[in-house]
Amino acid sequence: MAALDAPPWRWSFAALALALLAQATVLNLLHVRGGALSLVLLVTVWFAARAGVWRGALFALIAGACEDAVAGNTGAGWTFATPIAAVLGGRIVRAVDSDSPLLFGAVVALAALVRLLAFRLILRAQDPSAGFDAAGLHAALWSAALDGAVAIIVLIAVPRLRPLRVDLR
Repeated sequence: MAALDAPPWRWSFAALALALLAQATVLNLLHVRGGALSLVLLVTVWFAARAGVWRGALFALIAGACEDAVAGNTGAGWTFATPIAAVLGGRIVRAVDSDSPLLFGAVVALAALVRLLAFRLILRAQDPSAGFDAAGLHAALWSAALDGAVAIIVLIAVPRLRPLRVDLR
């Protein structure tokens, strides 16, 4: 079993603040075939994998609320969708007990799809006219691919950020 070292809250919230700032400014303008990169998702799944599912859920709830506050027109969509994705991603990474960047990237991509689906369902509950068409599915798939690819690149570039570390004692 791998030894998990939870990151300090101050560094985690600093990473979240940077992710929110980047997502609200620069990344808001960068889209690939309709898909957008979500650094908030990357930070929350990483935190849930490192700190545990329940701490990750609390952190993701705060992150989602911040994302809703920045977006302004999403109701409580991100507030509830982000913890669902973080819990799912963190639980899979901790259950598999692997330090592989490729696995983490695949889990992040899956969490991105679950998060976007939950977000759409929450929006639909708030406004029945909100739909999810083929273009939305296309954008969700591209977003998941971007999130997974960036997660892999970051973990390969900075190995000490890997969610699990093997304790060799």
